[in-house]
Amino acid sequence: MTARTAAPRAAPAPAGPPAGAAPWAGGAGATTSPRRAALVAGSGYAGIFVLAVLANFVVLEDVRGAGDPAAVARAVADREVLVRAAAAAFLLVAVLDVVVAWALDVLLAPVHRDLSRLAAWLRLVHAVLMGAGASVLVVAAGPAGGGTTTPAQRAQQVGLLLEVFDVLWLAGLLAFGVHLVLLAVLLGLSRRAPVLLGAVLAVAGGAYATDTLARYLLPAYEDVAAVLLVVVAVPSVLGELALTVWLLVRGGRRVAGSAPAPARAPRGTGGPARPRPSGRPDHP
Repeated sequence: MTARTAAPRAAPAPAGPPAGAAPWAGGAGATTSPRRAALVAGSGYAGIFVLAVLANFVVLEDVRGAGDPAAVARAVADREVLVRAAAAAFLLVAVLDVVVAWALDVLLAPVHRDLSRLAAWLRLVHAVLMGAGASVLVVAAGPAGGGTTTPAQRAQQVGLLLEVFDVLWLAGLLAFGVHLVLLAVLLGLSRRAPVLLGAVLAVAGGAYATDTLARYLLPAYEDVAAVLLVVVAVPSVLGELALTVWLLVRGGRRVAGSAPAPARAPRGTGGPARPRPSGRPDHP
């Protein structure tokens, strides 16, 4: 009489989301869906637009337009609360930049992971420099030397701090310009965004970089400042507004007729994984 050998029991299947559930449905390995990432990036961009316009054009440009250095220092003192609010707005812009960098990386990493990471890092550099500039602006808004400085000394201090703010701002815009160029390349590689959107973003990025380098390198920058202002402003406003709208309306949506990649067949079934229906990513 031979002994009967018990068949080995199959190992229990690892816990995971229910069959057919999206990988971002929850659980320990949950991720963010491309569509949600696009909405986060678009919402962050919209917030950046509002905050930057209020801080830069409503507050700072008004203060800088006061006239000579002494008048600018008086304007900063008279509008101390507004200048501090502008600094806080720039700090929030820096935080939103970090969020947008993360969301764009989630959206675009499937297109080209290395370029997406580099674009995210460049935007983080811009965020760090923006935060540093906001801190300098807070110092400029407050009384220096315990209130013992003379008006001439105060005007000199405020002027120097505003120049430091400008230098940090410009350095950040150089990194941001390269970020926009890489973003345009990634959108082009994805073949999901309009070609015109990528082209305008690339022009805007190049304009940011050109303007920053011109300010650093040209002793007579003021001679070309008006021209470069237009060169930067037009494509940057059009391109970034269009990007915001595209992210909120179309970004991350699955293209009609495309399907997610089929799951790999379990071991032992002999069923090889089928190829994807298209060589292009399903998103952005």
